[in-house]
Amino acid sequence: MGESGIVSIGIQSNVPLGRVSAFIEPYRILYPGISFIYRDVSKRDVISALFDGIVDLVIIALPLNESCAATLPLWSDRIVAVTPTNHPLASSVTTCWSDLREETFVFGNDDTGEDMSTLLKRKASIAGFLPTVCREEIISLRTIALVINGHGITLMPAGWLAFFPGTILEQVTVLEVRDGDGFSHLDYGIGWRDRNLSTVAHKILVFLGKQNLE
Repeated sequence: MGESGIVSIGIQSNVPLGRVSAFIEPYRILYPGISFIYRDVSKRDVISALFDGIVDLVIIALPLNESCAATLPLWSDRIVAVTPTNHPLASSVTTCWSDLREETFVFGNDDTGEDMSTLLKRKASIAGFLPTVCREEIISLRTIALVINGHGITLMPAGWLAFFPGTILEQVTVLEVRDGDGFSHLDYGIGWRDRNLSTVAHKILVFLGKQNLE
């Protein structure tokens, strides 16, 4: 259809690649003249790349709290609490934030740990308590080992459970965390600078916006 060009996309390193492909691949098939270049780094670095003009678009965990930037939500992932199997709440299927007020939360020292810590502090504030948080010098996938060994509980996107073998999941209990009107979740979306957006990048955003409405 005469469309051609190169679009660079920065991806927050903890965003599942399959999710990104699900949104971008249909556009690439529709407009084969468009090429994509991907940059996979931390949230802080990917935002810097956006405002330095290194990438045209970023796919990140929301919100993007930057002036002169806009976002379009793409998908949400439910947040679950992971506890040892002998935890007092382990017999439950769901829990709420107020039930977790006495817990120690262990998070990794990476983007996911930051996202989970930020979400926890916001939810705990609404529930009326100050959470006890321990950030460990490990990636967040490894926090499940600390949970198994009795160092506390953790929070993670439900989609992460697919990364763990059954032998690991047998040693923990996974609880849905309920808000007042539903289950807690983390939003992901695409972000861009309000100014200097290329024509091709703008068309991609229009395409993604229409996909969200369908």
